Amino acid sequence: MKKKVLCIIGHSGSGKTTIEEILARTFPLHFNRVVSYTTRPMREGEHEGVEHHFVGKDKVPTGKDVLAYTKYGSYEYWALPGDLASGKINTYVIDVEGYRYLQRFYGDQLELRVMYVKRSVRSDIDSQRAQRDEGRMQLEPDDIDVLLRNNGSISDLIANVTNNIIYYIMSIFNENPLNIK
Repeated sequence: MKKKVLCIIGHSGSGKTTIEEILARTFPLHFNRVVSYTTRPMREGEHEGVEHHFVGKDKVPTGKDVLAYTKYGSYEYWALPGDLASGKINTYVIDVEGYRYLQRFYGDQLELRVMYVKRSVRSDIDSQRAQRDEGRMQLEPDDIDVLLRNNGSISDLIANVTNNIIYYIMSIFNENPLNIK
């Protein structure tokens, strides 16, 4: 049986990590959060093993040891095949380039689905985050299995994920959403 991966993709500040945390916290029996590795330094407020595993450039694996890989600026991001759990939907916040890598090298071995998070209000996104999105690869409409619109309200986002989107996510993986506890 193929391992299931929900790739969560969207612009900086769209709510990708928040959605991943809601799924893992609210439905721990059904979701496994994949925490990527990165060579970039830890930002203020981040914690080792929560947002990323922060490692030196000498720790970047190569070849078949890498599940998904992307490089943004001078920093590298990746996950390892061993990070995926069997019997759960693995959630992975990833950019389009990393998704294409995953699709190319592991697409026949994994059941991949894409949730695209679109944030309608971006006025509170700082210029540094907005700049990170410039020049990034874009998804094709056919790649998107779940579109989640985020209006910027955390309470609406939580309600949308736990009351609505969860059932659709489960159904695209042929899971029985009525078994959610």
